[in-house]
Amino acid sequence: MRGLLCSVALLAACGSGAAPVLHGDGVGDDTDAIQAMIDSGKGVVKLPRPAKHYLISRTLKFGSGSGLELDADTLIRLAPDSSCPLAANADPTGGNESITIIGGIWDMDNVNQAPNPGWQQLCMPPRKQITLPERFVRGAYIGNAFYFETVKGFTFRNVTIRNPVTYALQLCRVSDFRVEDVTFDFTSANPVRGNMDGVHLDGGCRRGRIARLRGACFDDMVALNANDTFCSAHEEEISDIEIEDLQADYCHSALRMLSVDAPVRRVTVRKVRGHFYAYAIGFTHYFPNRPEVGLFEDIVISDVKVGKAPPMDENPWKAYVRNLPTFFYDERIRLRNVKIDDFEILPPLKELPEPFRSMEGVKVSERFGFDPEDSTRFVQAAIDAGLPEIVLDRRPTPWVVTPLKARSGLRLVFEDGAELVAKKDAFRDTHDMVFRMQFLTNVAIVGRGPRGGTIRMRKA
Repeated sequence: MRGLLCSVALLAACGSGAAPVLHGDGVGDDTDAIQAMIDSGKGVVKLPRPAKHYLISRTLKFGSGSGLELDADTLIRLAPDSSCPLAANADPTGGNESITIIGGIWDMDNVNQAPNPGWQQLCMPPRKQITLPERFVRGAYIGNAFYFETVKGFTFRNVTIRNPVTYALQLCRVSDFRVEDVTFDFTSANPVRGNMDGVHLDGGCRRGRIARLRGACFDDMVALNANDTFCSAHEEEISDIEIEDLQADYCHSALRMLSVDAPVRRVTVRKVRGHFYAYAIGFTHYFPNRPEVGLFEDIVISDVKVGKAPPMDENPWKAYVRNLPTFFYDERIRLRNVKIDDFEILPPLKELPEPFRSMEGVKVSERFGFDPEDSTRFVQAAIDAGLPEIVLDRRPTPWVVTPLKARSGLRLVFEDGAELVAKKDAFRDTHDMVFRMQFLTNVAIVGRGPRGGTIRMRKA
């Protein structure tokens, strides 16, 4: 009945001809049907609850006066190999007005998209590192989940963003905007946890409010980057931004401000909490090959309680970030009328907070179990759990298994000396193998320590 009602509604919205079908079963492509709702001219339209979840294969485009509202637990997932933003505005060069997105869990499903183009050499197997452009290239894939450019009047509220490749929400030349009550649910990465900003503002953003952000971002929770080279269409002043109530479970930083030759002006920051593995708040220049001096003017920061946290082992910058101060001031910057009041530096964390210790690697025996006769069910359950990293820990006897089925995004780490052995008489076919891998991407099986791990077959 739900599908029939949706089809009837979409037929009326689209005029004559067959209406695109809204499946909501997690299998059929819902892109055309949702796009038809956005284009209906009815303003902010409500997306009904799906039977399972929605699946889209192209970027949803929002024109002026359009919007989409979802229940908080309604899931929209990007189909595998789509490698595009989940949503953007329709006219980034000419501009749009009055766009609204409310609610929903928006899942980019990063392990099933093209990897972060800046870190392809860290993929497993490694890919050739590409040469990144010096300037912005419109339409080029950078891995952002949402991209809005040249918009006046933008509302983004009560949204959960799950597993982007890079930036969760990127805004450029967006004015009169409100980004409020956003949760970042980052549980996987492609290929590493880096460049995964929460709310990323580029040049030309003005008169905006960012409030009540929650979760963990594997880069800046909020970035105000007036200069951003190839990541930004415009390098211009960012001004009149209000930021309030950032609660970070574990992030690179709560707030980065970046200026080279475009200033950041009139920014108010209130109530920042959390632990950060780089710094809590940074006034940065970032680009060593650019000689200009950045300007930060009329900045007020208050009610800050923050501390340092250790970086993950996989962090490409761990040796650098662990020594940065909680408040970071870069070279070649100028501060003018900057006030920091009512701040407290918390004791540093000695180890990663949960659940981030789990992201470093769940030991199979501790979470799932071990049987010296046959551990197949335990190892397969660990693989199927979807964890970013699982660890085959060293046991007194080897892990004995029948054929295992790998998955895309699997990272399996052998502890130093851990051994995986094929069960006797379970591999009789000449094509049998310990790990079955067909049509998969981003699979890593690695060993730690001087001995690494061992995978041993038996002759039938």
